[in-house]
Amino acid sequence: MENLENYKLGETEEALVCHGADESQAVAVAMLRQCERQVLILTQDFEPSVYDNDDCLEALEDVVLEGRHHVQVRILIQQAALVAQRGHRLLTLGRRMNSYIEMRCLAESSPTLQQSFLLVDGIGLLHRPYQDSFKYFAHFKDALSVKELRQEFDSVWEESTDDPYLRTLML
Repeated sequence: MENLENYKLGETEEALVCHGADESQAVAVAMLRQCERQVLILTQDFEPSVYDNDDCLEALEDVVLEGRHHVQVRILIQQAALVAQRGHRLLTLGRRMNSYIEMRCLAESSPTLQQSFLLVDGIGLLHRPYQDSFKYFAHFKDALSVKELRQEFDSVWEESTDDPYLRTLML
């Protein structure tokens, strides 16, 4: 994959296709490091191959700590129990920083997720349209696609529920 230092959130219009965990992880970290206002994640199982690593954890933690009250982080997850049992660094971070990171579980009436995505600052996205594929599509400047996915996120968020697996540590 090309050098992501040249990709600027809100400026670079070139689309990227990520063919695996390493490339997807690098794009997610690059976007998170540039975040100033908002992070939205919709995921089935917290995408361990993308988000469960030190770089991603550090980038999201920096977003929250540097932005404090100005950055909104919301995460919707379908399989909260599975993630809690397996463990995940971002789940631990979300529990520790629950004043800054909101996590909810999709309502049981919601259909099974067929896609997952990361939306950053209303302009950047990392999108995996099919759960059975490891191909992600990334755009550092695609307001239209982000707006459509944001509407879907907001709709599901309104129906989502607070889940004990997301807010308490399992002993």
